[in-house]
Amino acid sequence: LVHASKRDGFIQFVNMILNDNIYLLDKAVDTLHLIHETEELMANAEGWQRLSLEEQGEKRQAYSQFGSQARSYLQLADANVSLMRLMTSEMPQPFVSHEMRDRVAAWLNYMFSVLCGAKRRELRVKDAAKKYNFHPKTLVQDLAEIYLHLSDSEEFRKSVVSDQRSFSWDTWEAAGGILEKFGLLPMERWRMWCNFTMQLQAAGVVFQAHEEDISDAPDHFLDPIQYTLMEDPVILPSSKVIIDRATIARHLLSDRTDPFNRSPLSMEMLEDATELKEEITAWIAAKKSSRSCS
Repeated sequence: LVHASKRDGFIQFVNMILNDNIYLLDKAVDTLHLIHETEELMANAEGWQRLSLEEQGEKRQAYSQFGSQARSYLQLADANVSLMRLMTSEMPQPFVSHEMRDRVAAWLNYMFSVLCGAKRRELRVKDAAKKYNFHPKTLVQDLAEIYLHLSDSEEFRKSVVSDQRSFSWDTWEAAGGILEKFGLLPMERWRMWCNFTMQLQAAGVVFQAHEEDISDAPDHFLDPIQYTLMEDPVILPSSKVIIDRATIARHLLSDRTDPFNRSPLSMEMLEDATELKEEITAWIAAKKSSRSCS
């Protein structure tokens, strides 16, 4: 019991770090965009001269404030990412648990989309490293190492490619290009990255086939929050709603109540929906058999 309690406490701690990091990155990106826009305005002599002296003063003051905010956000975000790199290196198992793997994959994919995606040029500002402690290549390197620390987990690889909000192959290839161009990974780690990319491609093929198989799944097979096929359905004791174990586990990281009636809830109170799980398993097997025979 003590061991389980410590594990749950650690996973809640990691969840808080992820929440903080997403908030910090969002705020940093917003302020960097504003800095970028202000620098472009100030560089445009004709446009700048059209502003009144009062407006110019307001812009300069806002520019200084944005810089102070960005520096603070980025310093904290960088520290959080460094901590995640250290923790995943020393003990990767909690990060690929059923509670956390989707959450961690989504966080990594989101960070990559911001730093390596199509809009990354909007983050370019003058003297970014010196003025604002913004080191995008270092962040990309740290994130790549976190991916590699967790890459042995087949379920984590599935979580990465099934993240339809932030994952894209265009961004992934751009990230790989940045890693290779600037030599951000030692040769051995780069080979591991290339192998990980191939594993993700294979996982993507399996995921797409799985999505096609379950596209006509009965409604009662679907998670009521995520609307995805349940892998491990459980019954909430108070509301009697059936939900996927991973979904309710993630919810309980930040809210220890039943999401359908707000009654107190813990993981220990969940009841296995054994009959439904057997029904889903049989249905999936029949789908796979039908596909293999066609």
